[in-house]
Amino acid sequence: MNKHSRPPKWATQFLRWFCSEELLEEIQGDLEEAFYHRKVNHGKWKANLWYISDVFKFFKPYSFEKYSRSKQFMPMLKNYVKVS
Repeated sequence: MNKHSRPPKWATQFLRWFCSEELLEEIQGDLEEAFYHRKVNHGKWKANLWYISDVFKFFKPYSFEKYSRSKQFMPMLKNYVKVS
């Protein structure tokens, strides 16, 4: 594939920023596969728009796994202290 047939780089970087590493490879692979399919069927411009839209659809709390673990630890620590 040539350089011009890739999804928007900034959208991919945004996906890498917020998505946990455990989910990133699978999500990114699915999004890129859909991008290349849409590019063939609908053209690069529409494929780019759908790719960007799909990236923002994944911008949900469960995707913030790498940030949410530390936030969940403190309330659980209080609970563990109370129980022990």
